[in-house]
Amino acid sequence: GSDIIGGMYNSGELHELLGQPKPDRSAPQIQISAAAAEAIRNGMAEDPGSSLHLQIDGRWQASFMLKPAQGHEIRAESGGIEVLMDLATAQKAKGMRVDWVDDVRGSGLTISLPQAPAGVRPLSVEDLSARIQQGTITVLDVRPERDRQLAPFPAARVLDAAAVAEIGALAKDAPLAFLCHHGVSSRQAAEHFRGLGFTQVYNVEGGIDAWSQRVDASVPRY
Repeated sequence: GSDIIGGMYNSGELHELLGQPKPDRSAPQIQISAAAAEAIRNGMAEDPGSSLHLQIDGRWQASFMLKPAQGHEIRAESGGIEVLMDLATAQKAKGMRVDWVDDVRGSGLTISLPQAPAGVRPLSVEDLSARIQQGTITVLDVRPERDRQLAPFPAARVLDAAAVAEIGALAKDAPLAFLCHHGVSSRQAAEHFRGLGFTQVYNVEGGIDAWSQRVDASVPRY
Protein backbone atom coordinates (compact mmCIF):
# COMPACT_ATOMS: atom_id res chain seq x y z
CA GLY A 1 0.00 0.00 0.00
CA SER A 2 1.59 3.20 1.26
CA ASP A 3 5.13 1.75 1.11
CA ILE A 4 4.69 0.91 -2.58
CA ILE A 5 3.31 4.38 -3.36
CA GLY A 6 6.13 5.97 -1.38
CA GLY A 7 8.70 3.98 -3.30
CA MET A 8 7.14 4.96 -6.64
CA TYR A 9 7.09 8.63 -5.57
CA ASN A 10 10.72 8.64 -4.49
CA SER A 11 11.89 6.82 -7.60
CA GLY A 12 9.97 9.14 -9.94
CA GLU A 13 7.78 6.31 -11.28
CA LEU A 14 4.62 7.88 -9.84
CA HIS A 15 5.33 11.19 -11.59
CA GLU A 16 5.80 9.37 -14.89
CA LEU A 17 2.60 7.39 -14.37
CA LEU A 18 0.65 10.61 -13.74
CA GLY A 19 2.18 12.34 -16.74
CA GLN A 20 4.18 14.78 -14.62
CA PRO A 21 7.82 15.77 -15.14
CA LYS A 22 10.27 13.51 -13.35
CA PRO A 23 11.53 15.08 -10.11
CA ASP A 24 15.08 16.25 -9.54
CA ARG A 25 16.81 13.29 -7.91
CA SER A 26 20.28 14.81 -7.81
CA ALA A 27 22.06 14.38 -4.50
CA PRO A 28 22.13 17.53 -2.36
CA GLN A 29 25.46 19.03 -1.35
CA ILE A 30 25.93 18.43 2.38
CA GLN A 31 28.76 19.02 4.85
CA ILE A 32 29.57 16.69 7.73
CA SER A 33 32.41 17.79 10.00
CA ALA A 34 35.21 15.39 10.93
CA ALA A 35 33.98 15.21 14.54
CA ALA A 36 30.42 14.49 13.45
CA ALA A 37 31.58 11.87 10.95
CA GLU A 38 33.57 10.09 13.65
CA ALA A 39 30.56 10.04 16.00
CA ILE A 40 28.31 8.73 13.23
CA ARG A 41 30.80 5.99 12.31
CA ASN A 42 30.98 4.90 15.94
CA GLY A 43 27.20 4.68 16.10
CA MET A 44 26.95 2.75 12.85
CA ALA A 45 29.55 0.24 14.04
CA GLU A 46 26.97 -1.03 16.53
CA ASP A 47 24.53 -1.82 13.69
CA PRO A 48 26.69 -2.88 10.72
CA GLY A 49 23.78 -4.14 8.61
CA SER A 50 21.99 -0.80 8.44
CA SER A 51 22.37 2.42 6.47
CA LEU A 52 22.20 5.98 7.75
CA HIS A 53 18.90 7.63 6.79
CA LEU A 54 17.99 11.30 7.12
CA GLN A 55 14.39 12.47 7.55
CA ILE A 56 13.33 16.13 7.48
CA ASP A 57 9.64 16.44 8.26
CA GLY A 58 7.11 19.10 7.32
CA ARG A 59 8.15 21.22 10.30
CA TRP A 60 11.80 21.06 9.23
CA GLN A 61 12.73 18.83 12.14
CA ALA A 62 15.69 16.70 11.04
CA SER A 63 16.57 13.30 12.45
CA PHE A 64 18.96 10.47 11.63
CA MET A 65 18.07 6.80 11.92
CA LEU A 66 19.72 3.47 11.15
CA LYS A 67 17.73 1.03 9.04
CA PRO A 68 18.17 -1.09 5.90
CA ALA A 69 18.22 0.64 2.52
CA GLN A 70 15.12 0.24 0.35
CA GLY A 71 16.85 0.95 -2.96
CA HIS A 72 14.96 4.07 -4.07
CA GLU A 73 16.70 6.54 -1.76
CA ILE A 74 18.77 9.49 -2.89
CA ARG A 75 22.34 9.18 -1.63
CA ALA A 76 24.52 12.08 -0.51
CA GLU A 77 28.05 11.80 0.85
CA SER A 78 30.36 13.91 2.98
CA GLY A 79 33.32 13.10 5.20
CA GLY A 80 33.18 9.47 4.14
CA ILE A 81 29.60 9.16 5.42
CA GLU A 82 26.81 8.17 3.03
CA VAL A 83 23.39 9.55 3.91
CA LEU A 84 20.20 8.11 2.40
CA MET A 85 17.05 10.21 2.09
CA ASP A 86 13.72 10.35 0.32
CA LEU A 87 12.84 12.84 -2.38
CA ALA A 88 11.19 15.43 -0.14
CA THR A 89 14.06 15.35 2.35
CA ALA A 90 16.65 15.70 -0.42
CA GLN A 91 15.09 18.99 -1.52
CA LYS A 92 15.21 20.33 2.04
CA ALA A 93 18.73 19.05 2.75
CA LYS A 94 20.51 21.24 0.17
CA GLY A 95 23.46 22.90 1.92
CA MET A 96 22.87 20.99 5.17
CA ARG A 97 25.70 21.16 7.71
CA VAL A 98 26.18 18.54 10.40
CA ASP A 99 28.55 19.10 13.31
CA TRP A 100 29.30 17.68 16.74
CA VAL A 101 29.05 19.84 19.85
CA ASP A 102 30.32 19.05 23.33
CA ASP A 103 29.69 21.72 25.97
CA VAL A 104 28.10 22.24 29.39
CA ARG A 105 24.68 21.41 27.93
CA GLY A 106 25.85 17.99 26.75
CA SER A 107 27.11 16.49 23.53
CA GLY A 108 25.47 15.48 20.29
CA LEU A 109 24.96 16.19 16.61
CA THR A 110 23.76 19.59 15.43
CA ILE A 111 22.05 19.98 12.07
CA SER A 112 21.81 23.29 10.21
CA LEU A 113 19.35 23.58 7.31
CA PRO A 114 19.85 26.72 5.18
CA GLN A 115 16.71 25.92 3.18
CA ALA A 116 14.49 26.07 6.28
CA PRO A 117 12.11 29.04 6.60
CA ALA A 118 13.29 31.87 8.82
CA GLY A 119 12.38 31.51 12.48
CA VAL A 120 9.44 33.29 14.09
CA ARG A 121 10.42 36.93 14.55
CA PRO A 122 9.40 39.17 17.47
CA LEU A 123 7.24 42.18 16.60
CA SER A 124 6.71 45.06 19.01
CA VAL A 125 3.24 46.53 19.34
CA GLU A 126 4.61 49.85 18.05
CA ASP A 127 5.91 48.19 14.89
CA LEU A 128 2.65 46.27 14.57
CA SER A 129 0.73 49.55 14.68
CA ALA A 130 2.90 50.97 11.89
CA ARG A 131 2.52 47.85 9.75
CA ILE A 132 -1.27 47.90 10.20
CA GLN A 133 -1.42 51.54 9.11
CA GLN A 134 0.72 50.69 6.07
CA GLY A 135 -1.44 47.69 5.25
CA THR A 136 1.64 45.49 4.94
CA ILE A 137 0.77 42.65 7.30
CA THR A 138 -2.03 40.18 8.04
CA VAL A 139 -2.81 39.98 11.77
CA LEU A 140 -4.33 36.81 13.24
CA ASP A 141 -5.96 36.88 16.67
CA VAL A 142 -5.63 33.49 18.37
CA ARG A 143 -7.48 34.40 21.59
CA PRO A 144 -10.69 32.62 22.61
CA GLU A 145 -13.99 34.40 21.96
CA ARG A 146 -14.43 35.50 25.58
CA ASP A 147 -11.09 37.33 25.53
CA ARG A 148 -11.85 38.93 22.18
CA GLN A 149 -15.12 40.28 23.59
CA LEU A 150 -13.32 41.72 26.62
CA ALA A 151 -10.72 43.49 24.47
CA PRO A 152 -11.67 43.63 20.78
CA PHE A 153 -8.94 44.10 18.18
CA PRO A 154 -10.70 44.98 14.90
CA ALA A 155 -7.47 45.10 12.87
CA ALA A 156 -6.99 41.35 13.30
CA ARG A 157 -8.64 38.39 11.67
CA VAL A 158 -9.88 35.68 14.03
CA LEU A 159 -7.85 32.53 13.49
CA ASP A 160 -10.70 30.17 12.64
CA ALA A 161 -11.14 27.48 9.99
CA ALA A 162 -12.03 30.01 7.30
CA ALA A 163 -8.95 32.09 8.09
CA VAL A 164 -6.72 29.02 7.96
CA ALA A 165 -8.04 28.24 4.48
CA GLU A 166 -7.44 31.81 3.33
CA ILE A 167 -3.92 31.86 4.73
CA GLY A 168 -3.19 28.61 2.95
CA ALA A 169 -3.89 30.34 -0.36
CA LEU A 170 -1.43 33.18 0.33
CA ALA A 171 2.10 33.33 -1.02
CA LYS A 172 4.61 31.75 1.35
CA ASP A 173 6.37 35.10 1.79
CA ALA A 174 3.20 36.89 2.91
CA PRO A 175 3.86 38.66 6.26
CA LEU A 176 1.78 37.15 9.09
CA ALA A 177 1.55 38.43 12.68
CA PHE A 178 -0.03 36.43 15.50
CA LEU A 179 -1.61 38.08 18.54
CA CYS A 180 -2.87 36.71 21.86
CA HIS A 181 -3.16 37.98 25.45
CA HIS A 182 0.53 38.09 26.42
CA GLY A 183 2.38 36.60 23.43
CA VAL A 184 2.58 32.96 24.52
CA SER A 185 -0.23 31.18 22.66
CA SER A 186 0.43 33.33 19.61
CA ARG A 187 4.01 32.06 19.43
CA GLN A 188 2.76 28.49 19.24
CA ALA A 189 0.43 29.43 16.39
CA ALA A 190 3.22 31.31 14.64
CA GLU A 191 5.53 28.28 14.88
CA HIS A 192 2.80 26.15 13.31
CA PHE A 193 2.55 28.39 10.26
CA ARG A 194 6.30 28.68 10.01
CA GLY A 195 6.34 24.89 9.82
CA LEU A 196 3.96 25.13 6.86
CA GLY A 197 6.61 27.04 4.94
CA PHE A 198 5.72 30.69 5.58
CA THR A 199 8.90 32.76 5.66
CA GLN A 200 7.75 36.03 7.26
CA VAL A 201 6.06 35.01 10.50
CA TYR A 202 5.88 37.35 13.49
CA ASN A 203 4.82 37.00 17.11
CA VAL A 204 3.42 40.15 18.73
CA GLU A 205 5.50 40.50 21.89
CA GLY A 206 3.39 41.19 24.96
CA GLY A 207 0.16 40.59 23.07
CA ILE A 208 -2.98 42.67 23.43
CA ASP A 209 -1.91 43.62 26.96
CA ALA A 210 1.16 45.44 25.63
CA TRP A 211 -0.99 47.06 22.94
CA SER A 212 -3.33 48.40 25.66
CA GLN A 213 -0.42 49.85 27.65
CA ARG A 214 1.74 51.28 24.87
CA VAL A 215 -0.41 51.93 21.80
CA ASP A 216 -4.12 52.28 22.57
CA ALA A 217 -5.21 52.76 26.18
CA SER A 218 -8.87 52.53 25.13
CA VAL A 219 -8.44 48.77 24.68
CA PRO A 220 -9.42 47.23 28.04
CA ARG A 221 -6.87 45.24 30.02
CA TYR A 222 -7.99 41.98 31.58
